[in-house]
Amino acid sequence: MDVKELSDRLAVAVEGVAEEERDAFIRGWIMNLPIGDQTPATTLYGIFRSEVPPRSKHVLVLVHGIRTAAVWHDLVQQVFEPTEIRVIPIGYEYHGVVRFLSPFGRKGVVSYVQDQLRQVRSDHPQAAISLIAHSFGTYIVSRILSSSSGYRLSKIIFCGSIVDAKFPWGQIQELPERSRFLNEVGFRDVWPVLARTSSWGYGTSGSFGFKQAKVSDRYHDLDHGGFFNREWIAKFWLSFIRDDQHTPSGFSRENPPYWLQLLTVIHIKYIVLAVLGGLLFCYRP
Repeated sequence: MDVKELSDRLAVAVEGVAEEERDAFIRGWIMNLPIGDQTPATTLYGIFRSEVPPRSKHVLVLVHGIRTAAVWHDLVQQVFEPTEIRVIPIGYEYHGVVRFLSPFGRKGVVSYVQDQLRQVRSDHPQAAISLIAHSFGTYIVSRILSSSSGYRLSKIIFCGSIVDAKFPWGQIQELPERSRFLNEVGFRDVWPVLARTSSWGYGTSGSFGFKQAKVSDRYHDLDHGGFFNREWIAKFWLSFIRDDQHTPSGFSRENPPYWLQLLTVIHIKYIVLAVLGGLLFCYRP
């Protein structure tokens, strides 16, 4: 039997065989060939293994926020490069403030990221998939997990989260256990509070934490973008994703500043609506 015929027969034989079982299956298949075909088949198998890189066993997906080039994606890739964890950034182009504030400008970007996550799962069917999301990216991920099944994630990290602190995580059956869902809270992060007071559907979990049974909050003396330097990522995220370690931040939480607490009760969106309503009333024909 010539090499081409052996190659064709091998391709047909491995169809439907799970990836983790292929090595054992092919070795058995070669042993059952006629003696004269075993040597060229073994050579062919060696070429096959050297040319086709093994699929990643652990994939780390990154989802960024609005108005950003997501430079922090590059930092995460650099930190994780020496490991066997494959980093896959997901972007959705520039998402401006107007679309961010409008409750009607979010569905399209959520759908797009959802399709990208499906593609990652399709490309890596046997891999554990973890995820890091920042700011608006946390909102996107929360919408996807609450609206669809089949997105079982190994580990989740939120930072700068603008998800509602009362988000019903307990209703999501495929959520990882509490020790594998980490919410990084920035004590000096005002943006989640501003997002909540300026529009609908957002929350302050990135400023004050979720304080829920399904999520582990870790507090830091950081602002909205303070998580993004190489040393910090290596200390806190690499150890968590790769080694299952929860490194203490060393930060002793305090009461938030009074001005920040005041922002949580002064809703800018209602003030704007009241002003617009007053203007329309005064200037109606």
